[in-house]
Amino acid sequence: GGTISGISRYLKSQDKTIRSVLLDPKGSIYYKYFYEGVIDPLVIGPYQVEGVGEDHLAKCMDFE
Repeated sequence: GGTISGISRYLKSQDKTIRSVLLDPKGSIYYKYFYEGVIDPLVIGPYQVEGVGEDHLAKCMDFE
């Protein structure tokens, strides 16, 4: 979450029309949190993508 948030923040400071997209692997808590604002331990599962799909929200993740 921190890498995409930091890079996106910089790119958007250069061009406000830039849009960042993060693919959320199955088993991650980000999808439900993004759409419902809920951390649901029942949706957490195994994942194979390093850095995203975590079983916790990164403190530096920025959904703006």
